Amino acid sequence: MAAGAVTAVTAVLAVTALSAPPSMAVAGATATPLAMAASCTTTSAVVMIPLTSAKHGRILEHAQDAIDKGYPLTMVLNRTGAAARRKAALKGVATRPGYDRDEYPMAAGRRVNKADVRLVASSENESAGSIAGNTLRKYCDGTKYRYKGVHGKGATTPPRNDPRFATCAEAKNHGYGPYYRSSDPEYYWYQDRDADGVVCE
Repeated sequence: MAAGAVTAVTAVLAVTALSAPPSMAVAGATATPLAMAASCTTTSAVVMIPLTSAKHGRILEHAQDAIDKGYPLTMVLNRTGAAARRKAALKGVATRPGYDRDEYPMAAGRRVNKADVRLVASSENESAGSIAGNTLRKYCDGTKYRYKGVHGKGATTPPRNDPRFATCAEAKNHGYGPYYRSSDPEYYWYQDRDADGVVCE
């Protein structure tokens, strides 16, 4: 291959890598955080996926119902084989216009094919998938994570507030945030410098 052709191919690959989205969606399925940063982060903390009842009510309802059936509260990030697990879980589940097939646990959060599947509005599912992908992108496989706003099977009270830290930077380093003025009591612990109703984003 000529030197000019090699340069052109290299340039195309570089642009493709830079423009790749942080999460990879499949039509009718939960967007899964397949992409990982070149140098990933390890943590012993459980990373919280900051979904809110205002924007992701059906997703959280589905997750809670699945947990109550016996599926795990805490997922473990496992990107390898996620596409195959998703395909197996969605096989035979009918779709309809405007809806996606939401899986719990997520395909990249389990090691088996079996999952609970439910139709949810596409816009809500895509939003949740994007948030999960962006949140988990920097973390290595093996990282534990869960949705904020759900609790363990049989719990009679909602989960406690997140731990309180001195700064948003510290909270984010431990896998917490963002917090929304409209739904999160933790919002009032930190300074909203740009007054947009969100802290620790």
